[in-house]
Amino acid sequence: LKNSFKYIIYSFLFVFVFPGNSCKTRQKLVYLQDFENSNDSINESIKLPEFNFKFQKGDIVVIHISSFDKEVARPFNNEEEKSVTNSSYSAGNPSTEGYLIDENGEVNLPVIGKLKIVNLTKSETTKLISSEVELYIKEPVISLRLSNFKVTVLGSVTHPGTFSVPNERISIFEAIGLTGDLKITGKRKNVLLVRNEQGINKKIRLDLTSNDILSSPYFYLNQNDIIYIEPNYAERYSSTNLKVVGGLMATFISAFFTILFLSLRS
Repeated sequence: LKNSFKYIIYSFLFVFVFPGNSCKTRQKLVYLQDFENSNDSINESIKLPEFNFKFQKGDIVVIHISSFDKEVARPFNNEEEKSVTNSSYSAGNPSTEGYLIDENGEVNLPVIGKLKIVNLTKSETTKLISSEVELYIKEPVISLRLSNFKVTVLGSVTHPGTFSVPNERISIFEAIGLTGDLKITGKRKNVLLVRNEQGINKKIRLDLTSNDILSSPYFYLNQNDIIYIEPNYAERYSSTNLKVVGGLMATFISAFFTILFLSLRS
């Protein structure tokens, strides 16, 4: 009954209270609307931004060093590392296997010792480790991956939460897809992205209804990014004002029947 009452209120607000018509409502809900105005939207192409994340403090990196002689490479690897990895998106805490980048931005590797890899890209880190290992092994093969890549989506979405990313790359639309999409009450024109860069939190506003998002440097998310979908007026109104109004109405009705009962007895 409570949910039915909420849907009735939503319907009333959309039809009678919100300014504009159904066309304006549609403009608030449809993604990438610019394509609709293109003369040849099928052949229109937009170059996606390059994606190359940099390691941060607190990241966990899985590093494996190999060579033609397995026995020679064995001391350079953590024997406790697992060879089986998760290849699908999942909700909750990601894997914690690998080497932790400490507060100094360093990882402590067997034989090699400590290496500073914070703010380095994956390819830069591979070259750095390779140069160190080549002092001991001829033509080593270095493989590494980030095991705790995760993004968090909160606010007016179907299933908010934190999601681990197995392939170290995810777009903002893929992240929203993991939640089951935005609710109809979620603001698509004013999405908040919180990103930590070198210890500083940056707040970026994104418009998912514009084609500009496809070429934005924030189209691909970094590890630990947080996306917040702000609820529109209808959802905020239903979660606050309606509760207040409901409480006042209940008080009024209770007082009315109390007075009526007392007047009938006198």
